Amino acid sequence: MNHQKFKWVMYQSIDRLTKIDLMIAFFCLFSIFSYLLVLPQYEQNLNTIVYENSELQREVKRSIKQQDIQHVSSKTLAGTALIEISKSYQYANVQVLDAKYDPQNQQVQLQLQGEISKLLETTRNLKQYQNIQLLSLSLVQDDLKKQPNLNVVWQVQEQQ
Repeated sequence: MNHQKFKWVMYQSIDRLTKIDLMIAFFCLFSIFSYLLVLPQYEQNLNTIVYENSELQREVKRSIKQQDIQHVSSKTLAGTALIEISKSYQYANVQVLDAKYDPQNQQVQLQLQGEISKLLETTRNLKQYQNIQLLSLSLVQDDLKKQPNLNVVWQVQEQQ
C-alpha cells in the first residue's frame, strides 16, 4: 500500500465517524490522560496525607501519655473512698452488688456486675488516683446460668 492510498483510507475513515464515535474517542483519550498524569499525583498526595496523619496520631498519643503522667502525681480520690469508688463504677453503668470497707486494712471490696469492657475501663481510670491502689481483680461465676461477677479490692491510703 502506497503512502497516498493510506492517506486516502484514513481520511475516509475519519469522515465516516459519528458524534458518538468522537465522544467515545474523547473519553478514551481523557481516561488515558488522567491515568498518566493525574493519578500518580493523587497517589503521591494521598501517601503524604496518610503519613502526616499517622505522625499526628503518634504525637497526640505521646502528648496524652505525658499529660496522664503529669496528672497522676496530683490526682487524689477525695471523699469517702467506698462511696467515691462505687459512684465511679455506677456512672459507667456497672451494677455494684456489694461494697465493703475494711478500716483495719484500709481496703474497699466491691462485687460488680456489668459489661467487662466498662468494668476494665473504669478500673483503669481509677488507677490514676494517687491514694488508691488496685490489689486484686477476680472474676467469679457461682452459677453457669448467671452472669459472672467481678470482685475488685482497692487499697486506700488515708489522707493526712
